[in-house]
Amino acid sequence: MHFSNEQFDALYETSIKTTDNDVRYKLYQKMDSLIIAKAPVVPLYYDQVVRFSQKNISGLGINPINLLNLKRVQKD
Repeated sequence: MHFSNEQFDALYETSIKTTDNDVRYKLYQKMDSLIIAKAPVVPLYYDQVVRFSQKNISGLGINPINLLNLKRVQKD
């Protein structure tokens, strides 16, 4: 991306030296706001689901929100 921003860099340097989690979280929020404001990237997220089950299990599927629904699951 080659994103370069002095304010972001300063916040980053401060955040890696900070031991207080609350302060670090606030710094991360400021950094995130800068990235979104400058929009050097478009954040995309693709969820991937992997479920392992025995061969005698049926009805165990996936859904769009990755919710585990066991209403139709049967053991043969």
